[in-house]
Formats: sequence, C-alpha cells, structure tokens
Amino acid sequence: MKKYIPIFALTVMLSTSAFCAPLSEEARMRYNDYYNNGVTLYKAQNYTSSITEFRKVLRALPYDETVKKALISAYLARAQEWANKHSNFKKASNDIKSALFYLEYWTDGNSIENANIINSAKENLKKLETNTLTEDALYKNAIISRQMGELAASAYDLKQLK
Repeated sequence: MKKYIPIFALTVMLSTSAFCAPLSEEARMRYNDYYNNGVTLYKAQNYTSSITEFRKVLRALPYDETVKKALISAYLARAQEWANKHSNFKKASNDIKSALFYLEYWTDGNSIENANIINSAKENLKKLETNTLTEDALYKNAIISRQMGELAASAYDLKQLK
C-alpha cells in the first residue's frame, strides 16, 4: 500500500502541472480555430455546435472571460430557440441552468453586466419551470441532467440544494 502513495502523488503532480503548463503555439492556434469556429457557428444560429466549440476552448483556457461570455451567450440563445421554435421547455431550462452555472459559479458574478444577465436568466427560468421543485425533485433532476451529459445544468441544480 505504501509504495502506491508516491506513485499516486507523482501522478497528481504531473496531472496538475499539465493544467498549469502554458500552451504551445500550435495548441494556441488550434484553440483559436475552435473559438473562431464557435463564433461562426453562433452567427449562423447553429448554437449546439457553437457550444461544443466553445467548450473545447474552455477546457484548455478555463479562465478566459471572452470564451466564457461566448459560451453563456450560446447557451442562452439555444435556450430561447428550444423554447420558442421547438416548445421543448425542459431543454430550454437546462440551457438556462448551464448559462447560470457559468455566470454565477465560474465568472465574477459581481459585475453589473453579469448581475443583469443572471436576473434576466432566472426570470426566464421561473417562467419555464412553473412549479417550484422540492429538494428531492431538484436532486433527481440534477442526476438526470448529469446522465444526459448536461454537467453545468446538473451542477447548477445541485448548488440550489440547501
């Protein structure tokens, strides 16, 4: 058992240093391409694909405010599309929750701009979820969202539990 601890510690140190290591020029160009693809897809109203592209960039550059704002915008736009064009209020609700997760827990939610967006998104979420969920229902909803791969929406629901 004792010989596994140094190996585990070394593995953790190496994996954390990989996250802290600066990106190579090739990687920067690749992530710049992902971002530009996301913007192009967003402008073409292909929100699902733009979210995928922005999330690729966010994995490598988790503190980049520009990428986070683009991802939040894409989630909110797709939520509006789900609600208005497809009448799929569950998916719209999950997208708003994903946007709120990035707004409240991944960015500086104290800015006035973010506060206005958060309030607006919460109002839209209330309209979509007409009945207030109990803690048990909220937890089950979070588990289902997680199983569907909607990790940000799941995390938002879990953070709402008291």
